[in-house]
Amino acid sequence: MKNLLVISNHTPEKWTEEQKRGWDRIDYIPFPNVPPSADMMEVINIATDLCEKIGQWIRENPEGKVCLQGDFSLCYIVYKSIDDPIFVFPTTERVVEEKQTEDDRIEKLYRFRFVRWR
Repeated sequence: MKNLLVISNHTPEKWTEEQKRGWDRIDYIPFPNVPPSADMMEVINIATDLCEKIGQWIRENPEGKVCLQGDFSLCYIVYKSIDDPIFVFPTTERVVEEKQTEDDRIEKLYRFRFVRWR
């Protein structure tokens, strides 16, 4: 496959082998902190910095792909700012198990199983 740049709050070190399979190299940048109190101009400034980092990485890895996951407003700005189809997304299957407790409450256990990259 290719090299992958992951920008997320979830480090690839904790990924399953299935998620890592097929990538020659995985680089990681922690997702930038986007304060909930930030106004749109602050988010645009953070996005601009992030776009520069992504651009530099893509220049060094022209066949590479980017997985960007985090604050919706920041991701939207970055997605709209980069025309090249470099973004990939992990897909998962959600398995829900319901259990009734002794006091008649329903508890749900959610498990997410990686399926593929899209």
